[in-house]
Amino acid sequence: MPRILSIKFIIYLLFLIIFQMGVMPYLVKGPVHIAWLHLFVVYLVFFHRASGLLGLVLLVGFIRDAAGSLPLGAGTLGIFIAAWLLDFYVKKTYRDFWLLQVIGVFLFVFLALWIEWIVVAWIFSGHYGMSDSFFVLLLSALGSSVFALPFFWFAKWWFQVNDVNKQYELFKK
Repeated sequence: MPRILSIKFIIYLLFLIIFQMGVMPYLVKGPVHIAWLHLFVVYLVFFHRASGLLGLVLLVGFIRDAAGSLPLGAGTLGIFIAAWLLDFYVKKTYRDFWLLQVIGVFLFVFLALWIEWIVVAWIFSGHYGMSDSFFVLLLSALGSSVFALPFFWFAKWWFQVNDVNKQYELFKK
């Protein structure tokens, strides 16, 4: 698991925050977006098994809420619940198979954004349209799942993760 105080982790997290909150709104016009911080959380759940993972997920959620325009805690609740459920999904599946990773990203992003949407609609007394928002959630989850494998590859390279399932030869000739 990347150490929270390591310079690589801080640089990567700051890059994702600046990219998602500062650059992406100018690149993509419209409501559908790629959830880069959500991809980072899925990467942590899939490839870094540790006991303090949900605390790190809370940190990412609070940073996302603080940098965004939604009420504090709306996105954090969605990310936390979805990460908790994704942890069960990862324990029951073969995490190194690429298709299961993409399905996990789709389910995670959709569930996290849906919970966030419910919390925001509840806070603002249901001023969000149901059909349009649901379609946007589906497209955002689909778009995020398309970028999942290149994101995972780059994150593995950045954090220099070795494959834990690699078989080593016991006897050399």
